[in-house]
Order: sequence, then C-alpha cells, then structure tokens
Amino acid sequence: MEMTTSDPSSLATVSSQFAGNWIMALRHCCTDAQLASFLQRAGMHAVQGQIAHRITLDQIVRLYQIAAIETNDEMMGLWSRPIRARALQHLLTTVREASSLPSALHRFSTFWNLLLDDYQIELASGNGSISLRLVPRGAQPCQQFGHMLILKLAHGLLSWLAGYEVPVQAVQFAFERPGFSDDYAVIFPAQISFMAPCSAITFEVAKLGPTKRRSSAELKEFLSRAPVTGCSQGIGNISSL
Repeated sequence: MEMTTSDPSSLATVSSQFAGNWIMALRHCCTDAQLASFLQRAGMHAVQGQIAHRITLDQIVRLYQIAAIETNDEMMGLWSRPIRARALQHLLTTVREASSLPSALHRFSTFWNLLLDDYQIELASGNGSISLRLVPRGAQPCQQFGHMLILKLAHGLLSWLAGYEVPVQAVQFAFERPGFSDDYAVIFPAQISFMAPCSAITFEVAKLGPTKRRSSAELKEFLSRAPVTGCSQGIGNISSL
C-alpha cells in the first residue's frame, strides 16, 4: 500500500487531473455545450473540453454549485442513481441533531445507505478509532472524485458540528496512487494511502469532542461552501467553521 504526505499549506491549488474523473462523470448528465458553460462560469479555462490549468478549491465549489443545480443531481453523475436536489440539506438537518460526533457519523452512514446503490457505507470501531468505509455492492468503475467527495463531506460535517477542524487519523483509497497524489493532501490533513481494500476515513475517538449547536443560518452557510467545507483555514479561506 503506497503512502503519501504533504503540507497542505504549501499547495493553494490542485491539478486539473484531480477533477478529471468528475468531469468525465459530468459528460454523462449534460451536453458538451452545458459542460463548457459550467466550466466557464466556474472560472475554469478548457481546451477541447479539458481543463487547461491548475484549479482552486473555490473553483471546485463554484463548479459543484452550478452543476448540482443544472443537472438535477447533487452528486453530478458520480453514482449510478442521481441524488436529487435538497438531499444535502436534509443530510445536514439530520446530522445536526446528533448528540455526539460518532452518532453523527452513524446518521451520515444511514442517510447515504438509503440513497446509494453502488456502495454500502459502514462504520467500524476498534483500538480507539472509528472508520467510515465505502464498501462496494458490486463491480463498477471506481469514481475517484466521488470517493474523495463522500469522505470529505463526512469530515466537513464533523468539523462543522464540532466547531473546529476535526483531526483525521488516516485516509485510504481503493485505487492506485495517481500522479497527482499530493493534491489529496490539500483536502485531507492526514496520511493518505492507496490500493486499500476499500476507501475509508478514520478518526481517533478520543479526539472527537462534543457537538456544537448549529442554527439554520449556519446550516445555509455550510451549504453555500459545499463540497469542500472543513478544509484548513489556510487553503483558499473556504472554511465555514
């Protein structure tokens, strides 16, 4: 299993290849003209449908917000079943009632298991840690961006509920280490491994503090910064914590 670590504060952008898996998925739920419009409005320059430069996390946020609305799929073709509008809002409403961060992870997994056909989200505890795992339900191509997105959403939600960036013990992905693997350190403040049996994010239970009461206004603010809410304050100033 290959490992990589990097200082997130040293990388203000990610490579265009980082979002390549996502762009390919988007092509299945919109026309070429629509995709070109999405990229242009997100501030991305494309050549023959391919992003031609490194991209900021703010640009990822803008592309997500545009594409999620106009494709009527909040996961934008990354999963076999479309995730309809307001799903993320309902997820936050459910999770913010959790009495603890482990309970929030349980609510997170239960919610997504009602919507996803491709993966079963499982929680595993042991040795003072708790892991959220994406276990495939069958054989399907691995959507690298989708795996990153669902794990980042779990981390972002925990951080939002805690009121601080929750430490991540480890992140693992069920695909080969890509040439742009350092980009993952921009998203996850942890040691990252590849070629794992399943994609997962792991937290130390002792470092999971109490939840913070969140208002409806704070919920709307979180939604306005999805999907990378919870990243370090130093990366693009996009944290809503």
